[in-house]
Amino acid sequence: MRGKPIGFCRYYTCADSDELWEGFSAMGGSYSIDYLIGETGYLRRGIGRQIVTALTERIRAHGDAERIVAAPDQKNRASCGLLLASVFTFDTDRSIYVKAL
Repeated sequence: MRGKPIGFCRYYTCADSDELWEGFSAMGGSYSIDYLIGETGYLRRGIGRQIVTALTERIRAHGDAERIVAAPDQKNRASCGLLLASVFTFDTDRSIYVKAL
C-alpha cells in the first residue's frame, strides 16, 4: 500500500551520538545508520537493501563522509547478511560493520 509506513531509517554522524562506536567517533568522517522493517509482509523483498543503498548515497553526499559503521545484534542474521551484501566488512577486532566511502 503506497504511503503506508513499514518501518524507519536514519543516519547520523558518530560524533553526534552518545556512543563511542569502537573508536570511529574520534576519527571524524564516520556516520552510522539505523533501519528497521517492522511489517513482516515487507521482509525478504529487497527493501532493506534499497534502504541501505539510499542511506549510503545520502551520506556519501556529505563532503566529510569517509565511512559508515553499523552494529546490529549479531543474532540478527538477516541484518548482518544485508550489510555484507551491501559491501560492508565485519571488523572482527571491534565487532562492527564498516563501509569505506
